This record gives sequence, structure tokens and C-alpha cells, in this order.
Amino acid sequence: MNELCFEVIDDSGFLALVDPDAYASFVHENWNYLQLVEHFKAKMSVHQLLIWQTGMENTWKVEISFAPLEMQGFKELTGFIHVSKGRLLLTNYESLTMAAQFEDVILPEPHEKNLLLSVPTGFYQCRIPQIHNPISNHTHQYHNPDFAIELIPSNDAGTAWAEIP
Repeated sequence: MNELCFEVIDDSGFLALVDPDAYASFVHENWNYLQLVEHFKAKMSVHQLLIWQTGMENTWKVEISFAPLEMQGFKELTGFIHVSKGRLLLTNYESLTMAAQFEDVILPEPHEKNLLLSVPTGFYQCRIPQIHNPISNHTHQYHNPDFAIELIPSNDAGTAWAEIP
């Protein structure tokens, strides 16, 4: 297994990679945006979550690779995530907010089971190039991804994200 391709519906302009087995999702039934952002920062600080802005709402094509990719992006992010029990979830802001508001919403939600990745336990460096500028008039080929995520095993946790990029 070297590359996997997924489509993720994004109605808020954010995508995320999360360890669903370590990530405690519930915040409060009446959370506010500042509480949610602080929750996301706390989870990023312990490498359970990477969440980033996409630039617009869309259905995104995301390619996952377990080997370095040659492709460069219009912009790129690099972060670190820990896999606690062999699974990662590619998800969106909507699912994270539902799980933040309702204690009985467990990630992955039933409609996201196809966005689960089997990944050996450990730390991973994630390079996330966004291939195209989402607000340009660029018409891309269907077979090209919008985002790529390189998951490369790491010997350490690396620097955690302190803010949502």
C-alpha cells in the first residue's frame, strides 16, 4: 500500500486528520467558537489532531501516501501526528463540531467509515501540500488530487501546531 485516494465533503473550509482512538471529541453541548478552537489547540499540542483551512468549501480529492511524494503545492503545511491504535481518520470541521457538541457522537461517524486509514502505531511527520489555489480559475484534471498527505514514520513527536493554519 503506497497511495490511497479519498473524497471529503467540506462545508466550512477545514479538513482534519485525527487519531479517533485517542482524540476526546466532546467539548460542551453549548460550546462556542473560542472554546472549540482552544480544544483543537489542546489536541494538536498532544499530536491527536491536525486541522487546517482549505480556502473554500468544496468536495476535496485527497491523496494519502506512505512514501515521499514528488509533488509540490501552491502552499504546504508540515505537522506531526501520533497513531495510538493503528487508525487515522480524514475528516472535516462538521464532524468535529458534531462530536464536540454531542457526547454520543463517536468518530468516525457512520458516513465516514470509508475515510479511516490503517496506519501502524507511532509518530508520523505529515507533509500536506495543497496542490491548487482554490480561489484561482484553475481547472484541474479529475485525476489530480486537491491535497496530498504524506505520512512518514518519525522517531519523535516533532513540533506540535499551536494554531490552526
